[in-house]
Amino acid sequence: RSTESCSQSLRWCTRSISTGSSHSTQSTTPAKDADTTALELVVSPHMPYMKPYTTTLSNPAEHSEDHRTLWYTIPKEEFDTVLSSADHAVPFNYWKQVQVFREASMMIRRPAVSVISYIKQLKLNTMAPPKFMFYGAGGTGKTCSIAHVTHFLSKDGFVIVMVPWIDRILKQQQRKRPFEILQSNSVPGRWDHTRDSAEWLKFFRTQNLATLNKLQLTVTKTY
Repeated sequence: RSTESCSQSLRWCTRSISTGSSHSTQSTTPAKDADTTALELVVSPHMPYMKPYTTTLSNPAEHSEDHRTLWYTIPKEEFDTVLSSADHAVPFNYWKQVQVFREASMMIRRPAVSVISYIKQLKLNTMAPPKFMFYGAGGTGKTCSIAHVTHFLSKDGFVIVMVPWIDRILKQQQRKRPFEILQSNSVPGRWDHTRDSAEWLKFFRTQNLATLNKLQLTVTKTY
């Protein structure tokens, strides 16, 4: 069609777009502008109810299957002490987001809730500690689930022995380029990773400071 005939057709046609409708309707009311189509957007004042996607429960011991897929906020002092005091304890991109938004929120995932539930039922004074393995494709939340369980253990008074950068140490061994090593004084023929050891001891003390102060542990030897 020519431009003139299209313009004449548009003069007598308007389209009304309403939410929830997948088609347009025609009206015989002339358009205000002869060369354009008048569009009218109708928005319903009654918005559907949406369940909250967060929970106010910041203690992982209170999380259950009912809270799965919700986000909970870790108090800043607990995040800095338990999870942010060492590299690789949480994914680096997640750590950067925490620094930007000044808030550490984590999704409650089923694997973490299951492990926390199992730990609550254990009688560790009568059995050896069990082992739990998180597995799955990359980017599915394994590290964050471990961080969730670690937060629970810290709140529940466990002494945490966590080596989040073990992959870095193994890669150093494979490449035969460790950061810093010295010959062992206690075991001839072996080498001590002095820098990694110092970093880990500092991390262990920071991560378990509240628990260690409560237990009042002492040593019988001088190191």
